[in-house]
Amino acid sequence: MQSKILIITILLFFLPLNLHSFSLDINGNNIIWSPVSDFQFIYSVYGKSSGKTIWKMYDLKKKKSETIYYGNSLLPQWSFDGKSVVFIRGDLLMVNSKGKIDKEYKMAVAEPASFDWSLKGDKITYSDGEKIYVLEMKKNNNYFVIKGESPLFIDNDKKIIYFDEDMKVNIVDESLKSKVIFPDIVKKILPIKKENKFLFQAGRMIKLYDLSDDIIYTVVKDGNDIASFNLSYDCNFLTYNNNAGEHFIVHIPTMRKIPLVTDKKFFTQKLSGNSKYCAFEKEGQIHIKDIKSFIDAFNLKDIYKISFGAIDGISAGASLEVFQEKKNPFTGKLAGYDAQNFKGTIKVIAVYNGHSYGMKDKKSSVGKQFEVGDVVLWKEQNKMGIIQK
Repeated sequence: MQSKILIITILLFFLPLNLHSFSLDINGNNIIWSPVSDFQFIYSVYGKSSGKTIWKMYDLKKKKSETIYYGNSLLPQWSFDGKSVVFIRGDLLMVNSKGKIDKEYKMAVAEPASFDWSLKGDKITYSDGEKIYVLEMKKNNNYFVIKGESPLFIDNDKKIIYFDEDMKVNIVDESLKSKVIFPDIVKKILPIKKENKFLFQAGRMIKLYDLSDDIIYTVVKDGNDIASFNLSYDCNFLTYNNNAGEHFIVHIPTMRKIPLVTDKKFFTQKLSGNSKYCAFEKEGQIHIKDIKSFIDAFNLKDIYKISFGAIDGISAGASLEVFQEKKNPFTGKLAGYDAQNFKGTIKVIAVYNGHSYGMKDKKSSVGKQFEVGDVVLWKEQNKMGIIQK
């Protein structure tokens, strides 16, 4: 009897460890996670006999895959409710999770080079590499927008960012008026679709552009050139790998990063719908790893705050520069705003346990590090702030 109890105890001890160290390898490429599920994704397999691509739906709970689409296509996209997948093969095909074609739409060009499904799911923007169009799905109507390529919806589908013929990043709104955002060429852009922001890759850095305030924040700075990066569906995390084969996960609001793996054979990585799993791809194989322990390592609850008397102030990110006249781009709230409408000119940096809390006076440009428990005075308004957890 005692031996049975001992065996059960040992099993219970190792069970959580085994769950957190879950990993799976499948043969295939181009994994695309469901936006609403950590257990469902589509991926491609090359059909050796036919020479065509086979798209399969995989269920991690059942550990089973089913073919949902047969034939070459641009990389498909999920709807943001996770109910449908769009494939493009001449026409646009909307396929449900069981592989049945629900709807079919005609497009203005025979062979689109790229496309993007809107957040609301009512329209598609696409390009043949020279011109950009929008398909209104309810009306089954296509209309020309502007010359350009690689269009992406942004700001709740109100705007489209794209590359012009000189490969400069442009933005066009509903009035069809366009303007150049960057004079320099960037390698990759990923929109935060619900907001007027996007991330872009530039050499050894990944930056966030807040279009509303026309401010650029550095989210990632690496010692090596960045090879690729991807964004989670909730836009709270990104993953990237550099040319040294190092793969990282980054919490965007705080800009903290944690190494995941080092493997030069993995050329990209993608987070699942709720960031429970990460898929690493190499030629002909997908490796899926449980990253819950990595997410837990961020200690997201252990954030320092600054208090104006009894009023809680900001909770920003490490090395994030936020002036009190402007909004925090991740919360939408005024940084350091209190009941008396205090608007000083303080630059605030909030960090995690084990780090100091930094502040700098914008006018004097004098930097100083403060520790938890310090009392600081803003002379502009005679306001006292206490640094606390």
